[in-house]
Amino acid sequence: MGKRAALVVAIETFHEAGPPLQWATADAHAFQKILLQQGYMPDQCLVWSGHRTTWAALMSQMRRLTPQWHDVTQLLILWIDRVFTHQGRTWLACTDTLRDDPIGTALPWAEVASWIDKIAPAATTVWLCDFSPLPLDSADCSPGWNEAELAAAATPKRIIMTAAAGQEESLTSASLQHGLWRYHLLEALRGHSREALDAKGRLTAHGLHQYMAQAVPRTLRKTHEGRPQQTPLCFGLSSPDAPRGTDVILAEFAPHSHPSFDWFDPARLKRVVFRSEQVARVKELSGFRKSHSVPERANDWARRFVHRIGAADLKIDLDNVYERIREHFGYKRKDIETNCDEPGFGVIRTPDFEYSVWLDVDINNPTQVIWKREVGQWTSVDIVRQAAFQAVFGDKVDRLVFEFVKPLDVSAFVDRFEAETLPGSRIHIDSEGTSAEITLTGFAGRVWLTTLSATITGRPGDPTTLLDQFLGFLHKHLHRHNKQE
Repeated sequence: MGKRAALVVAIETFHEAGPPLQWATADAHAFQKILLQQGYMPDQCLVWSGHRTTWAALMSQMRRLTPQWHDVTQLLILWIDRVFTHQGRTWLACTDTLRDDPIGTALPWAEVASWIDKIAPAATTVWLCDFSPLPLDSADCSPGWNEAELAAAATPKRIIMTAAAGQEESLTSASLQHGLWRYHLLEALRGHSREALDAKGRLTAHGLHQYMAQAVPRTLRKTHEGRPQQTPLCFGLSSPDAPRGTDVILAEFAPHSHPSFDWFDPARLKRVVFRSEQVARVKELSGFRKSHSVPERANDWARRFVHRIGAADLKIDLDNVYERIREHFGYKRKDIETNCDEPGFGVIRTPDFEYSVWLDVDINNPTQVIWKREVGQWTSVDIVRQAAFQAVFGDKVDRLVFEFVKPLDVSAFVDRFEAETLPGSRIHIDSEGTSAEITLTGFAGRVWLTTLSATITGRPGDPTTLLDQFLGFLHKHLHRHNKQE
């Protein structure tokens, strides 16, 4: 990448010109910390905040940058500020900007940009402008920035990204404890937002803008009522059809699989289990008697009733699986622990996996019960591929479930999938954006995605084939995708 440098200016408070910009200073230092972790040198990654953001301090510091950046080839500038326009020019407010004399106590953006071009003549500069309007009562000054001015000033060597359009506020989020646009910027630079990266793990200017343009409005809908507008913009990017190598690489991370399947990354998974659900009638439980009444509601009484009359059936299921495990895996008695003390639940623990079974009333039809079974806590995926696993659980489970460490944004996943979908694959999402169904060409099963898990369904009776088919699909198609990249 050559020699890199960064300048972060965070003007959080204004003595009298306008309201503060929450979390500006904290976000600025978080930005610096990320860049230092990525190899930026401390003397080439500067943060100006607090008392360093008065008009005199900013002018002095910019003058003293001249000898430092002459041989810099890539320069990142994050400028968090309130701004206004005067006679078609954008002005950057300072901590001590005066309401009665805004022009005499603020900095013209065009002159700041030209000055930086002179002190870093070899650099491709990426301006990250987190601008919010400065409310002014002056007749000849207007809140916000001039989109035409910044658009005209942008070139492939001076890329300008903004957090919002010219008259829009760059919003903050109390739940995120960040500026909303800055939060996504930090996530992208950390490599946490895989949809912002290309197949080689690179965060480019194109990728960052495309990600921000989708992520900011999406998060805004969740964190703010009344549907306020915030539209990230970008100027100066070369055409998407430009030759490879012309895009600006902002950061590089380890290559990853197709972004649409980033939830398959082990770091995002809490656990992986086989499961099944089977429905039966309450009257079929061995403890049901002619004098009993079938539940009419799925309440606590119904659950206790089902647990009591189904206790023997639960014990039979555990005994049956216990004997099959002993027969096919060859465990000794002391190697296996069985427990069914909790009503409606039983578990078998072995040195290599756990088998659990639940019996409960069907909340949608209280005349029925649901048997839920699960095999998890594997010490190795090789256990699943053993013939013994198929012999014991082949008729017990029919789906593979990936549970997530933290909730997945299903709508964001669908947006990425539709933008980068593999040929022949289809996806359907519910109207609320909380679940989706994926059909993959070349894979017999289906993928059901929710905020908490991804479930791979296949034909009953062969869980090992289900796992191998899905892993084979990922290897075949994602390898082909990465090779094309």
